[in-house]
Amino acid sequence: MAKSYRYKNKHNRRKQDKQMTMTITPTWVDKLMSVFRYVIYLTPICCCIIATWTGDDRWMMTAVHTLALSLLIQLTEK
Repeated sequence: MAKSYRYKNKHNRRKQDKQMTMTITPTWVDKLMSVFRYVIYLTPICCCIIATWTGDDRWMMTAVHTLALSLLIQLTEK
């Protein structure tokens, strides 16, 4: 007669399966991307400050482009 190898508590095993998560990227990449995200959020502010001091329109265009990039990042996260 073959032994039946069943889990003693199937309900507990299912809870453990739900808590397990698999990610494609390593943790250091996630941390680095969060740093880059904050840099992208702060760049338009710095560009606007520089544009007001110098009076150059190129800095304002850089601020607009980085704002658009930050919006794309927000859309892809959700």
